[in-house]
Amino acid sequence: MLEIHSVNFPTLSICGGGLLFGYVTDHWGRIPAVILANFCGLAGGTSSAFCTSFLWFSLTRFVQGLAFDNCCMPVYVLIMEYVAPKYRAPITNFCLTLCYLPAACLLPWIALWCNDWRLLAIVTSVPIVICLLMYFLIKESARWLISVGKIDKAMSILKKIAKVNGKTISEDLALTFEKCCTIAYNEEQTNHKQYTFLDLFKSYRMCFITLDLILMWMIIALVYDAHVRAIIEIGPDIFITFSVASAVELPACLVPMFLLDRVGRKFMSLAVFIGCSAGKKHQKELDKYKPITVEKHLECRLDVGTLLITDPNDLDDRQLANEREEYLSALTRDNTQLLLNAIWELPTERVDESIVAKLPEPTTVLPRLRKPPGPRPLTKWEKFAKEKGITKKKKDKKTYDEVLDKWVPTYGFKRAEAEKDKDWVLEVPQNADPNTDMFQKKIDLRNEKVAKNEIQRMKNIVRAKKIDMPRSGYLGPEAASSNQLLTAVTVAKSSTASVGKFQNKLPKEKEARGLGVKELIPGGKRKASHITAQPEREANLDLIKSVLNKKPKLDVEKAISLQKQDERLEREAEGANRPAKKGGKKGGKGSRKAVGKKPKGHQGQRAPGKKGQAGRKRR
Repeated sequence: MLEIHSVNFPTLSICGGGLLFGYVTDHWGRIPAVILANFCGLAGGTSSAFCTSFLWFSLTRFVQGLAFDNCCMPVYVLIMEYVAPKYRAPITNFCLTLCYLPAACLLPWIALWCNDWRLLAIVTSVPIVICLLMYFLIKESARWLISVGKIDKAMSILKKIAKVNGKTISEDLALTFEKCCTIAYNEEQTNHKQYTFLDLFKSYRMCFITLDLILMWMIIALVYDAHVRAIIEIGPDIFITFSVASAVELPACLVPMFLLDRVGRKFMSLAVFIGCSAGKKHQKELDKYKPITVEKHLECRLDVGTLLITDPNDLDDRQLANEREEYLSALTRDNTQLLLNAIWELPTERVDESIVAKLPEPTTVLPRLRKPPGPRPLTKWEKFAKEKGITKKKKDKKTYDEVLDKWVPTYGFKRAEAEKDKDWVLEVPQNADPNTDMFQKKIDLRNEKVAKNEIQRMKNIVRAKKIDMPRSGYLGPEAASSNQLLTAVTVAKSSTASVGKFQNKLPKEKEARGLGVKELIPGGKRKASHITAQPEREANLDLIKSVLNKKPKLDVEKAISLQKQDERLEREAEGANRPAKKGGKKGGKGSRKAVGKKPKGHQGQRAPGKKGQAGRKRR
């Protein structure tokens, strides 16, 4: 961001300097404008070398920018006013060729020799002192002096110029010229005609010419400035590239010297613009193929072993906000190009029509969640083969069988069919039974070998994992099965006086199950013995604890219900013993016997002296 602002300040001052020194040139003269512009360049350039903050550096760059083009443009105008029209094109272009081009070609090597921007600012600014001394050598423009009424001074300057050039001017010609200038100036002052900037746009033709010149100057300045700033992208060495680009301007200055007056200004301008357009189109095609060289302000850190590149340069915030995708794509492309350049600097070799580069050991430690897996341990056969130098040979898919006189597969069902065709008849030995099936015997022998190889393979796996395994040979059909052995163990343990109660079990021991197992166990039909595996003392202690710690169980609800029932029976008995009231009708309500409160369903008795009768259910 600071780099952008450091460029913007001189750009603003260039615009302001053109207006300022243009006014000075028209009102004060050409020579004061040249001296003042060069003084700004001297003051701004030398003071920028001693700045300690960005603010002061920007101010000095602003002052120095005022002298851009304005330090030489008044001199260019002065030459145009003194030289005849037929000599203007050679003289003006010759000045650029003789002075500007050698200085531009020499500037990068001065910067390389200084190797410090502060020293470079001083070295390039101090020679401006020579330009300030030109005030005493260069005379003011005679045309400007006549336009402001200083005719006597203009005539003295013209006489000195004629004397230096060895020319003589007659007195009559000098007086006539002086009178004509005086009359023209007096007429102009009498009419009080004051020309301003707006006079350029009063007539249609003048307005068109003015706008055309402004547009052409804008395009020329834009193309030239872009060309100068894009030099850093052209070649790997900016010093050589800048010198070559400056030297290319030599034919651009020499061609107008000879063709401008012969061909014309319009045709030359048109030809230049057409050439620039064609060059721009060609440049767009070349932009598709960017160079392999990439320049960075800070060198990137490369780790070719892990194909990693770290860019410490700051991102451009303005491009990141306006052109995010294009900027990130270009940045990724440049960093990838740097990584590829580093890869191809490694030693290479050709493998199977391909060029291969061997990567070095990585220097960046990448974080991992788990430990990287180690190499697989070698098997016993692999160790033996490595010690003896035995290499695995690749077997062919087909082998030639001399018996069948054809190529047969090494493996697969077609191989078995070939063996059948090969062994279509087998000889029976003399000591064997003539009715023996030799084909089946051969198949059984082969199956036995396969089983033996499988057992050996499993043993190798167990040995590699370092697991203990009992040694046993091949178990035939006459060997006992696991269920039979488990039944025998159970019967043996149950053959004791305690029927196996005090026999400890083996770890992961299973109980024998199946048909006829219980009949084989001794005492299986007897009543279970009271003797247990628990010691007698512990059993007695548990019995005593259960007796002493036993607490009576009280049913509170049942006790409350019994108490309520007794109280109700007492109240009913008291109500039955009371004397009846006199005057009551027989058979009416008053004659009804008091039976107390009506009980709930299935609870209590309706009559106090009656038992065993359940209450009436309520609906």
